[in-house]
Amino acid sequence: MKFWQKALGVLGLWQATSIISDGKIEGPIGITRDAFNPIDENYPISAELPYGPKFGENPPPGYPIAGRKCGVKNSAKPAIRAWCSQNGCEGEAFHSFLLWLGKNESVLMLGRPADRFDVRPPESRPAGDPYVSAWGVFQPNDGFWVGVQSGPKSKKIKHPWQGDVAQEVGLPAARLKAIWDEGIALYSGSGWNEVQRGYYSAYLYHKASGHWRSLRTHIKSSGWDKAFKKAKDGYYSAQIGKVNKSYPKFVADESTLV
Repeated sequence: MKFWQKALGVLGLWQATSIISDGKIEGPIGITRDAFNPIDENYPISAELPYGPKFGENPPPGYPIAGRKCGVKNSAKPAIRAWCSQNGCEGEAFHSFLLWLGKNESVLMLGRPADRFDVRPPESRPAGDPYVSAWGVFQPNDGFWVGVQSGPKSKKIKHPWQGDVAQEVGLPAARLKAIWDEGIALYSGSGWNEVQRGYYSAYLYHKASGHWRSLRTHIKSSGWDKAFKKAKDGYYSAQIGKVNKSYPKFVADESTLV
C-alpha cells in the first residue's frame, strides 16, 4: 500500500470540519485520543538529516529520542494531497496554498523542527533563550495543538511531535481552511477575488492570528482596502507587508504547485 493511500485511510477516520465564531474554532476538527498511539513513520526519513537541516544527526534541545524523525524534502506532499482529497479541495487554490505554505516553512518536510527549536525547561536553557516548540511541515507550536483539540485538557496531545502524520498535516490544514473560507465570505463590496481574500486571511492568520482578528473587524465595517490602510501598528504592518509581498509569488507559482 502506498503512503498516500494509507494516509487517506487514516484521515478518513475523522472529519476536519469546523466553524469560526469570534475568532475561535468550534466543532470536531481533530482527534482526541484516550491514549498516546504509536506514531506513524511511514514516510521517507532523511538519512543524513534525521533531525532537520539545522540539527542534522543530533536531536534538538529537549526533543525526545523516540520522537519522529524529519522526512526528506517534499515528503509531506502525499499527506497534503490525501487531506485535500478527503475534504473536497484537491486541486483547488487551497491545496496550492498548503503546498506553498509548507514549501516556505519547511521545504515540505514532515517532522521538521524549527531552526531555533528548544523545549528544555527554563533552567536548562541559556539565559534569554525562549521556549520554541514550532515543529512539522507547517511549523505550528504547542499552543496551536492544545487550542484546536476538543475534550478535557488531560486527553489532549500536548506537543505537535506526539501526533501522527495525519494530525501533523490535518490539524493545521483544518484551521487554515476555516480561516480561508471565512476570508472569502468577508466580501464587503470588495474588488478582491476569492483566492486573494482566502490567501490574505489564511496567511495573515498563520503569521499573526491576533492581528487577523482585528483586521477582520475592520473588513466587516469598511471593506478590504480600507481595512489594510488602517494597519498602523509596526508589527501588524510588517506582517501585512509580508503577505503583500508573498501573494504575487503565490499567484505566479499556483498552477505549478499541485
